[in-house]
Amino acid sequence: PLLDVFLPWDWVDNEYTAELIGKVRADAVHELLINLLKQTSKNPLILVMEDAHWLDSGSWTLLLMMCQQVENLITVIVTRPIAEPIPLEYKEIQALSKTEKVILNNLSIADTLNLVCRRLGVNFLPKQVEDLIIEKSEGNPFFSEELAYVMRDLGFIEIINGECRLSNKSSQLEIEKLPNTIQGLITSRVDRLSPAQQLTIKVASVIGRVFSFRTLQDIYPINEDKERIAEHFKVLEGLDLTPLERPDPDLAYIFKHIITRDVVYNLMLFSQRRQLHRAVAEWYEKTYANDLAPYFSYLAYHWCKVVVDSAIEPKLVWKAIDYLQKAGDQAVQRYVNQEAIGFFAEALELLKTLPNSIE
Repeated sequence: PLLDVFLPWDWVDNEYTAELIGKVRADAVHELLINLLKQTSKNPLILVMEDAHWLDSGSWTLLLMMCQQVENLITVIVTRPIAEPIPLEYKEIQALSKTEKVILNNLSIADTLNLVCRRLGVNFLPKQVEDLIIEKSEGNPFFSEELAYVMRDLGFIEIINGECRLSNKSSQLEIEKLPNTIQGLITSRVDRLSPAQQLTIKVASVIGRVFSFRTLQDIYPINEDKERIAEHFKVLEGLDLTPLERPDPDLAYIFKHIITRDVVYNLMLFSQRRQLHRAVAEWYEKTYANDLAPYFSYLAYHWCKVVVDSAIEPKLVWKAIDYLQKAGDQAVQRYVNQEAIGFFAEALELLKTLPNSIE
């Protein structure tokens, strides 16, 4: 049962684990996982932690213990620059004598062009395209890719038999009008989608960076178009906007980058987003009615997005507060105290928006 926080086995607490809460339970979980890793790492083992900037406080604690206590284990931690307040465990990992920190700078000109060629499936680029990508991207890999895709989608370049060519549309004046920000490039690509495809990717952005096809199909607001959603994702996947994350039977997609998700999300009106957040929250409540505990934090997030306007129905505000409290209690039980403080603080702020609330 101690592994239930990591693995979807739904094991019910036994007599021993039922009595473990807070720090005692967290210590037991950490001890169990460290021992398992020690057994596994009798042979050399590499563990890669991607997107470590999203880790919660409990995960940072465990990661530090692994780096300190497990031999024959190379831990690769991939993260953006971490914003303040920087986790203490992150600083301690950096301070370890065996830690090597590698800062990824912008790509060289050669690597930038090689990356774009790979993404477009060609061996070389026209000189005008090379110069534009080098000038605008300044070695940023994501910007380089998106700029190349925009040029392809707008018809400025053509890919014919694996060869990239300038098209008749590619006048110097038109090319210079291309967006200079990553947000502008993504918006330009989304604007080129059909209205139905735009709606599909916007609904997906409300669910999250990773989203289940089943969830999206169930909450999709236009019933008569639901049968075409699979076709939309063939297009979106082909454009490298939402690549496949998991195949059937648990089909899911992921936004290529969190920036892509954020840009698409912000293209919607506030009222649209609130309506879709409510649909997602109600979907979770209905689908997992027998056991909502694993989804308390998800439900708190979506209901809070519904009630950000203080003029919303008080009963929905109370619903958001209820899930925030449950998510906070759950965080306390798991000894991730920073997250618990966040949940409770947000609940207190929502209480102030209710009529006759007590300061």
